[in-house]
Amino acid sequence: QKSRILYGLHTARQGIQRADRVFVVEGYFDVLALHQAGYTEAVATCGTALTPEHLERLRRMTRDVILVMDADEAGQRAAERSLPLFMRAGIQPWRLELPGAKDPDEFVREAGKEAFDKAVDERESLLEWVVRRKIGSRVDVMSRERVAEDLLPLLTSAPYLLISKVAARLNLR
Repeated sequence: QKSRILYGLHTARQGIQRADRVFVVEGYFDVLALHQAGYTEAVATCGTALTPEHLERLRRMTRDVILVMDADEAGQRAAERSLPLFMRAGIQPWRLELPGAKDPDEFVREAGKEAFDKAVDERESLLEWVVRRKIGSRVDVMSRERVAEDLLPLLTSAPYLLISKVAARLNLR
């Protein structure tokens, strides 16, 4: 039942409720490293992608979820694929960028708690990150319109302020 289990949730429950947020990471060692660094609100999926069942369990404790996926392309694609799940669950997803590290375990061990705190302060809305990733270096109107079409299913249930923000980012009305 990996689609329902979150590694470390039983020990993270109090930390999640105290911090009113949760860090979702990819690996077990990432959870252990974050807990050792004092971030007791960290959990991991158990070898599967994030599922609606995972989010339902988390939503009962907090609506502030910070994805700390690996910096490789697979981690970025996983973060992007999770956005519709978050929007359907009514959860505010964030994406945490860890400069110069491939995963949270490595980052905390090499850069330390202060650097992780700084990264948390600079986290980005997952939706804005996905928009930025999809736009990439595309500058022509046709590319921006294709990005808007890709995002349209996500934006149909989004608040107007968010829709207008994405439209401004794409330079579209």
